[in-house]
Amino acid sequence: VDWYKRAYEKNKFTDESLNHIGIFYNDGENYPEALKWWRIGEEKNFCTCISNLGVAYYFGNGVDINWQQAVKYFERAIALGSKSGYPEMKLGDIYYAGGSTVAQNYERAAKYFAQALDKGRKFSYDELAKLAEAEYRCGTNYSLGLLDFPEDKKVADEWFKKARAHGEKLRLVYRR
Repeated sequence: VDWYKRAYEKNKFTDESLNHIGIFYNDGENYPEALKWWRIGEEKNFCTCISNLGVAYYFGNGVDINWQQAVKYFERAIALGSKSGYPEMKLGDIYYAGGSTVAQNYERAAKYFAQALDKGRKFSYDELAKLAEAEYRCGTNYSLGLLDFPEDKKVADEWFKKARAHGEKLRLVYRR
């Protein structure tokens, strides 16, 4: 951390170096200090620091849990070119669960989960199960015209195919 701070003082810092300082303090549960370094990165439009601000609001590390704010940070990190798939994964989680500040939306959840997979994000059993379920629920909603979904059998079939494919992958990769 001292080396990273020295580099910062000499105006020779990167997204990675500021993020590592923040992670060091976050892991030590010094959340105000972690947030300080990630906010410096935010001012520079560093996507990893911005993504970690989203994580802070997602989990309530040093701030109140605020999924609306987390969504803004994760979306901004994606727009700035985040390559890890992590912001997409967390957005999928947020929209899958829904809550008081962000409405549950299986279609958005499925799309964000799929984007995370496309970026090479590794999924746990539970995460892959959420993706398959979100896709299945989208298929059901389109098939029956439930909630605010228009009845559309063709779109429903596309969602069901995705759910089947991810469900099959779940069965093959994670034999329980």
